[in-house]
Amino acid sequence: MQLRLSAMDPQARRYIISFKAELMDIKGQPWVKLVVLGQSFMLHQIRKMVGMAIAAVRGIAPAACLRLALDPDRDLTTPMAPALGLFLDETYFDAYNTRFGELHGPLTFEPFRAAAEDFKRKVLYQHIASSDERELINALWLRGCTDAYFKFTRWHRWRPARSTAALLAESKQAAEAQKAPKGSYSKQLRQQQSKRHADASEQRLAKQQRLERPGRLQGATPAMVVGMQETYGMQPHKDTPKAAQARQELQCMRQEHQQVLDEQQQQQQQQQQEQQQQLQPKPMVMQEVKALAVTAA
Repeated sequence: MQLRLSAMDPQARRYIISFKAELMDIKGQPWVKLVVLGQSFMLHQIRKMVGMAIAAVRGIAPAACLRLALDPDRDLTTPMAPALGLFLDETYFDAYNTRFGELHGPLTFEPFRAAAEDFKRKVLYQHIASSDERELINALWLRGCTDAYFKFTRWHRWRPARSTAALLAESKQAAEAQKAPKGSYSKQLRQQQSKRHADASEQRLAKQQRLERPGRLQGATPAMVVGMQETYGMQPHKDTPKAAQARQELQCMRQEHQQVLDEQQQQQQQQQQEQQQQLQPKPMVMQEVKALAVTAA
């Protein structure tokens, strides 16, 4: 199941069936009631549509900005109206009613419409007006909806961010590739497999070149491998005769290395003793000095 669709994919499109506006009075104040009927809606879609319409009506944004905001090639920051007053009013089940309406009865809102309208008039609309009067939600939003923030007058200077024609061509090619015959599909599959094999061969060759470059350990014996495993605490998956032989070779190498270290230590000790002996005065010289002193006396 594909969750993320392209912007040009037909399944990603949304349809607005109707958009109606009417004046109404709530607590003695005039309000505009907007009723939007659509197939489905995207996140913040209605709030952005209403915010852009208010900016154009109040003269904050030029009328040409409405067309620019609907251009799929442009990425523009449009004003988003407050969420106060936005609610789901009714749902329609036309597909179900068409298919199963005669068998199970249609699903409609008509039996509850009068009670719902009475609830909206007495409770819901009163709550919306009271919240706006108490928190000044719409007034504060209108204060921040300015050209200095959204830069409406500069929209026509900005270049499009993409090309819809190119995206449509790509989506068309993808759709044609999916509808292609089995023979051509198998040919494309073979081409993709051969490309993957070629990429894998190139990766193996690059890895071998990295291993063989200067500065790497050349001629690593099994004993060295076992030593590195012991150093880094790595345990082999399976104890084999080759691994046992490698451990014996490693033990011999360590003994030889220890012998070399012992010999070097003995040589250093001998050299230190010789240096100390050279620094000490010789007795014969002292006797000659004493004899010369007696003769002179």
